[in-house]
Amino acid sequence: MTRGALGTTAATHTSGAAVYRWEPPGLVHDLTIAEAITRIGNEVSGYARSRKTGDGGSSERIKAAQDLPDLRTAVYAALGRKARVRSV
Repeated sequence: MTRGALGTTAATHTSGAAVYRWEPPGLVHDLTIAEAITRIGNEVSGYARSRKTGDGGSSERIKAAQDLPDLRTAVYAALGRKARVRSV
């Protein structure tokens, strides 16, 4: 019923039809994992994680907090569509 309501039709394929697997580029794969780990960490902590300063490895925490935006920028620079013009 749902399929008909959405305007799609049932489809089948032959047993000899080729099936292809798409592998995303490495940077996209890394960004996806980093985003998932960050989201899980935020959900577990109730979005109350904070960056501490001072002794005890604070430079590592600050570096880790900067890595995700840097990775996003690298993915966009390498693979993003830059020729699009957005308009309303």
